[in-house]
Amino acid sequence: MTLKEGLYRIRFVPVCIQPPFVGGVYARSTEIGEPIAAKADGPEDPPQVWEVRLQNGKYIITQPGFSTKLPFMGPGPVLAGWGLAEPSDKFPGGPILFKVGYQEFDIQPVGEGDSLMYSIKVPNPQGIHSPGLNAEFYVTEDKHILQSQAFWSNLRFKQPNPCWQFLPVSRK
Repeated sequence: MTLKEGLYRIRFVPVCIQPPFVGGVYARSTEIGEPIAAKADGPEDPPQVWEVRLQNGKYIITQPGFSTKLPFMGPGPVLAGWGLAEPSDKFPGGPILFKVGYQEFDIQPVGEGDSLMYSIKVPNPQGIHSPGLNAEFYVTEDKHILQSQAFWSNLRFKQPNPCWQFLPVSRK
């Protein structure tokens, strides 16, 4: 089922685990320009809500109502979301950053029913890493941060693409 626009909590699904399950780590914003964290819920951390919207046939993921601790950044409210490091700067394999210059992602369903998950595909970079490699880049969790990581499609043993659950949150 195609992902609908709306408010979600976004949870990483480890390989070999099928939803539904209890616990896990969720995508959490930090501060503008910092990597997006993957953290479990805790007493000091209220649930993180993300807004998912379609834009140009792709999805953008932003945080509604974000307020920064940084000094004034310019006119108007700041709409920050998931973005990439510059292709020449730690990419591929770089962190997914919480930034104002958010990125469009290709989000595809995996499974169905209670086991429905989604893969978050990162646009192929225009740098030296992409030509002829048959690499596709996906958002995954590594060392408690979200990362853009290459998954090669021409290997004999294909590693499963990382998956995420988009858990709907009702508007209040």
